[in-house]
Amino acid sequence: GMPVTIVSETFARTVFPNEDPLGKLIRPGLMDGTALPPERVIIGVVGDVRGNDLASASTPEMYVPHSQCAAEEMTLVLRGNGTEESAFAAVGRVLQSIEKNVPLSQSYPMEHYLTAAIAQARLNSILMTIFAAVAVTLTAIGVYGIMAYTVVQRRHEIGIRLALGAQKLAVFQLILGQGMRLLGWALFIGGICTVFITRSFHWIGNGTTDNDVLTIASVAILLSAVALIACWLPARRAARLDPLTALGQR
Repeated sequence: GMPVTIVSETFARTVFPNEDPLGKLIRPGLMDGTALPPERVIIGVVGDVRGNDLASASTPEMYVPHSQCAAEEMTLVLRGNGTEESAFAAVGRVLQSIEKNVPLSQSYPMEHYLTAAIAQARLNSILMTIFAAVAVTLTAIGVYGIMAYTVVQRRHEIGIRLALGAQKLAVFQLILGQGMRLLGWALFIGGICTVFITRSFHWIGNGTTDNDVLTIASVAILLSAVALIACWLPARRAARLDPLTALGQR
């Protein structure tokens, strides 16, 4: 019959922009380089399919009838009810009724291909989660260490404040406020750096999404909570200092 083909939506938009591709003649690329393939008539347009991975954009595709361009191997994709084994057996029976010499080699559930498709992304996500957990832990340890050291360095001043009648709550707020101010400056500088880095990722096409503001805000809230807890312990220790003991230490 007449050589025909079906093209994908991306193919139609790329090759025939602002035109109806149906009925157009196209010549597929050379298969083996020995003969010029025939022109084919576009008889339909189908949706895009991501055949390589889920992250890449869809590429222009064209489909040729098996009766006009037979391949040595064929992959069948089935959707239906029942188990994988029952579907595999049913397909085998149909193939045997059509052609006994056509073997059905192997079958996999769609979950197998989906798992393989996202395996690298899942590994990257796990690694990033581990690195983020380590970073948050180091942040908490660092903030706690700085604030604890600050309390030790200012214990004489804190002792004077307490001896002069300062309330323990005021001392607590003093130390906690100092830590929060440091955190505020850190988040401000870090936010500016993050924006510039994110824009760089956009520039090189690294796939950064429009959820950057939400991501930055979430990280800022998380770090604020971690820093608040890390500052709370030294601030409480400062508020519980005995004035005489603090004044006697140099």
